[in-house]
Formats: sequence, C-alpha cells, structure tokens
Amino acid sequence: MEATRQAENAASLRLVVPYIQARRAIDAAAATGSLETRLRACGLFDSETYVALNPDLDIERHGAWQHFCNEGLRERRPFTSPEIVARLLADMAAPLRAERFCLTQLAEAAFAARAKVDIAAPLRRRGTRIAVFCSSLGNFYMREIADMLAWGLLAEGIDTVQRDEMANPDEPFDLRIFVAPHEFFWLGEGREWTEVAEAAGSVLYNVEQPQTPWFCRAFPLLLKAPLVLDINLQSAAILRRAGCQVVHFMPGHLSTARYARPYPDISGIPLTRGYAFARQPYDWLEQNRLDARPIDLLFIGARAPRRDDALIRLQELADRHRFWYVYREPAAPFTGQSGAAAESGWALAQRAKIVLNLHRDWIGYFEWPRMVLQGFWQGACVVSDPGLSAPIFTPGVHYLEENLRHIVELVRWLLESEDGRDKLDRTRMAGYERASSVGSMRVALAPVLDAFAAALRI
Repeated sequence: MEATRQAENAASLRLVVPYIQARRAIDAAAATGSLETRLRACGLFDSETYVALNPDLDIERHGAWQHFCNEGLRERRPFTSPEIVARLLADMAAPLRAERFCLTQLAEAAFAARAKVDIAAPLRRRGTRIAVFCSSLGNFYMREIADMLAWGLLAEGIDTVQRDEMANPDEPFDLRIFVAPHEFFWLGEGREWTEVAEAAGSVLYNVEQPQTPWFCRAFPLLLKAPLVLDINLQSAAILRRAGCQVVHFMPGHLSTARYARPYPDISGIPLTRGYAFARQPYDWLEQNRLDARPIDLLFIGARAPRRDDALIRLQELADRHRFWYVYREPAAPFTGQSGAAAESGWALAQRAKIVLNLHRDWIGYFEWPRMVLQGFWQGACVVSDPGLSAPIFTPGVHYLEENLRHIVELVRWLLESEDGRDKLDRTRMAGYERASSVGSMRVALAPVLDAFAAALRI
C-alpha cells in the first residue's frame, strides 16, 4: 500500500513539473509584450461598457479604447462588467479546469512530501526580511488575510513583520507584500505609496473580483508589479493573460493561528449576550459533535440585493432554528455590536452547524473568508450557491452547492431529516480534514516561496 502511494505521488510530481515550467515560460513571454498587447490579451476591456461606466467622458464608442490606453488606465477608471468577465471565463473554461487539476495534484504531492522538503530554507539562509502591508482603514477581511500570510511566513522561520500605510517607507525589506492593493493604495496615506507598487521587491496580493470597480482601481498597479499573488484561481489566470507574473495563493490552515484555534469564551461578543450558550466554555475540537453546536445557520457579509432575497426566503426556517446573519457595510471596517461579532466570525462559526456563502453577484467568487476561514477551519458545513471552483476543494464532498431558488429545501433537509444531518456531518468533517491537510499553510506557501526565491535570484 505504501509503495503504491509513493508511486502515485511520484506520478503527480512528474505531471506538475512540466506544468510549472510551461507556466513560467508563458509568464515570461507575456510580460515582454507592449502595454496595448497586454491589455488586449487580458480580455477584460469593452468599449461600450467603458463609455457607460464613465459618463463624464465626452467620447464615443470608437474612441474608448484609445482614451483608456492613454488616460483611463492611469486614472484607474472602471472598464469591465460581470457580463464581460463571465464571457471571458467561459472562453477560458478548459485551461482553467486543467490548471485546477494540476494545482490540486501539486498540493497533494507537496503534502505527501512535507516532512522531507524544507521549502523556506533558501530564504532563511539568505536572511530574507519580509513585510506584509495592509491598510488600517480597509475591510477587516483583509486584515485576516494579511495576518495569515505573515503568520505562515513566520512559522517557516522567515523574518516577517506587519505594517500599514503609516509605516516608514525607508524601512529596509527584501520583499514588501501589499495585501488588497485596491484598498491599500487608495485609502488615506496609502496613496503616498503608489510608486512603491512597481519597485523591485514589491509583491501585490490581489483579493478582489475582476468584475468590480475596485479591481479596476488596482489593475494598473498589478500590471506594473514585479510579482502578483491572487487569492482566486480565475482572476490569477486573467492577470496572467495580461502579462503579470502571478501565483495563485489561498492562505492555508495553520493550527497555531488564532483564527484556527478553539475560541472557548464568546461572552464578550455583544451579539451573544443573553444566550446561555455564550456563557458556557466550548472547545469544538474536544466536543466535535453536531448537536453541540447551538447555532443552526450563520451568515456574515455585506448587504447586496441578491443576498437580501436569499436571506428573506430562508427566514421561514427561523421559527424552528437559530438563524443568525450579521450584515456589514461593503467597503468599511466594522463598527458597533455587529462589527464586534463579525470580527470574531470564526468564533461564531465554531458554534454553527451551517455557514452560508451567498455570492454578492451572479459570478460566484470562491470567497475564502467565508468558505475556508469561517467554514472549513471551524468544522462547520459550508452551503453555497454555485460558484467558481478552487483547487483541492470539491463541491458535494467538502462543501455543498445549491441554486438560490432551492437552497431553502437543501437547508431544511440538512437540519430536519436524519439523512440530511448525516450528510451535513460528513461534509463538515470532510471539509475540515481537507483544509487541515492538503490545504495546510505549508502546502499553500510552497509555490509562493518558490516565486519569492526566484524574485530574489536565490
């Protein structure tokens, strides 16, 4: 049996090495093209959309492309739409499936070889010093992502610190990683850092969806960055078409991180006051039973019409089940009681049977904060409306998908029938096992550290 597994791992590595070599060759070739060539290759720009989104411009459709290249890109104007992105992703479906397969195989092989390979050794020997930057004025989800990246690098013995827009720009680092560039270089003092985005040693970590105006803000900076990380497989592929040097990176599970540890006492979270279970210490890893989780259904996220409609339909279950949803403003830090609850979303999720992932729009982004941090890592069952896929996680196995029109029926079945509860329990356990093994931080960091070593010519 062991010999068979070793042979399978070796076969996986033989499969993915040519993929990595080909990917690097494509990246290098694309990056040498002119700006116009790179913009056309990415497939995001549409003349009619550009004119419609920028009504202050006195231009016709035929002049939109020239204006965008000469002025609009530099001004960070919006230039695409969900319809354009959807068509582009449909055209890219086959290569995206192949890339997801290869990245999954690579992750499984890296997990199998984790005890034999020291991925960070070259960076440690060099004495590499890294700073992870995140705006102090941005969405709290970005802080969670920045925390996980910094803690993951520290766990590998790499000298890493965290900074925000108020840091000293002359502080020496070998690499500066800017999480959520659409926020960092836009909010407050972050505007003063714009020129650093393209400096040697800068890494931009994109976490925004390509169909949004916020992505358009960051796009000109991403085009100039020496290296880009992207939390989403599909947007990473789009940026690669534009000639960016891109590595897909979703933060992996790290057992020592506070977001992945049991949160025994939630009595300090204002939203839970008055509930008996909030006053009872609870360690979900020690009491890993479905009936020990007092919250039946949990959703934390920004208001959006699509989400509002789904949550209204789900309200019919509220009479029989404990259904919590915490709304926040879409582009601002949390404030007040709901904010305190949201910033401890992982603590609430440890007490939830189901964590809902309802997409903001009809292009279903694989939303790492909800699906992975709040869902898989906390032992909750993730129920989502259908969306874009990600490496290593499989719908129907590690999480459940259902059309919004029928999601009420799925949730009712999961909570109220014996077969449904069994499926709920098996799915949540499978999600946690996958996230904490093949989805671990050491595995997730492997291609990132390889790219860092290449950037530093180690």
